[in-house]
Amino acid sequence: METPEALPKSEQKGLQLLGLLELLELLELLELLELGLGSLQLLELGLGSLQLLELGLGSLQQKGLQLLELLELLELLELLELLEHRHRLRGGERQGLHLPFELPLTAFRVVF
Repeated sequence: METPEALPKSEQKGLQLLGLLELLELLELLELLELGLGSLQLLELGLGSLQLLELGLGSLQQKGLQLLELLELLELLELLELLEHRHRLRGGERQGLHLPFELPLTAFRVVF
């Protein structure tokens, strides 16, 4: 094969153009790779956001369970108040309802 200096000028220019085209193709490939890496980073950020959402949903589920427990307690309090009222109507003591276990109604305070 002849050295580039021994080739005619037009062939030398052609080789230079081919070299430039190869460089451009390599640059385009690098840009595509960078875009791909950027997309991967965005996907990773999205996955991180999804994990945060899952944590938030778990927290909401816990709050929901706590609210259900509070509602159950309120229902129990209402039942106890009804029992105390019924006991008073039947001439019971004003100090509170005497159940098989001691449970003064004044001990309950529900704070929202």
